[in-house]
Amino acid sequence: MVAAVTDAYATALIYRGIADKDSTADDTEILSDLTAISRYIERKVGQFFNKDAAAVDRIYAGSGETRLCLDGHHLVPGISTLTGLVVKVDLNADYDVTDSGESLTINTHFWASPQDAALGSEARPWTDLDIVPGNSVISIWPKQERAVQVTAVYGWPAVPDAIVRATCHLTALLRLETPRSTTSRSDLGEILGASREAQNIIADLQRQYQARLTL
Repeated sequence: MVAAVTDAYATALIYRGIADKDSTADDTEILSDLTAISRYIERKVGQFFNKDAAAVDRIYAGSGETRLCLDGHHLVPGISTLTGLVVKVDLNADYDVTDSGESLTINTHFWASPQDAALGSEARPWTDLDIVPGNSVISIWPKQERAVQVTAVYGWPAVPDAIVRATCHLTALLRLETPRSTTSRSDLGEILGASREAQNIIADLQRQYQARLTL
């Protein structure tokens, strides 16, 4: 449904279906509110739920351990697909990954975890890279800054239904409680913070989807 990381998690059409609203007259304003609520959810939960339109490079500090955590970095949830995944590691501590032998192979040098991320009723991102024991190239992720480059499509395989519905319900609360002629959307946090129903929705999302904190 949603392709770009900056898009709202629901369309005006979906919102009107949930809100039992037929008129399309306010669709532009509704979409603006849906987008603002989507960014609000991201800040509260600590990750985004769309996905990159194409693979992008991200640089990580090495962990000094056999596991490298990908989520929790600047709202990045993990990898949405293993197609196009490229992992390179700085093996000689020169702060680049352009030397021979620094490209790693999935299932030979590392695994994408959790193994069952794509299975079940709600496919989730792969959030970790685990070193394959006994491979001939790397035993741990180097403990240094700018040690690993991961090229991937980041995000969720699809926006979870719970996020879509929460976006619509929070938008409905915002539009009900906010006279459009007098209140700016810069007050969004204050408005929803005063709503017990809105805070219960956010608390439920945090329990289900809160990103790990990256220290």
